[in-house]
Amino acid sequence: MKSLYKDAGESSVVQSLPAERRRAEIERIVSRRARKIVREKKSKRFTLTIVGIIAGAVISALMIFGGLAASHGTHKQSDYEYTTPSSSSNPFSEYLSQYD
Repeated sequence: MKSLYKDAGESSVVQSLPAERRRAEIERIVSRRARKIVREKKSKRFTLTIVGIIAGAVISALMIFGGLAASHGTHKQSDYEYTTPSSSSNPFSEYLSQYD
């Protein structure tokens, strides 16, 4: 705020005015510049908020559709058929006796 008052007080417009009107003109200039700064900050924050919301929605949609595509994709049958020997439920039972 100090810099706004300083810049407004040093402006040629204020310097050309009579002494009794300078204070009011300085207040008007500072008020206008302060409102402009606040408006720009709000606009930037609003823009960043909207961009964040859109980015979040896009990422969420990609994750959802990727998950749906993965879960509903074509499942290829394996070329290998795993069978167990008929005598045991352990497919390696024939080798177990060698290492006991």
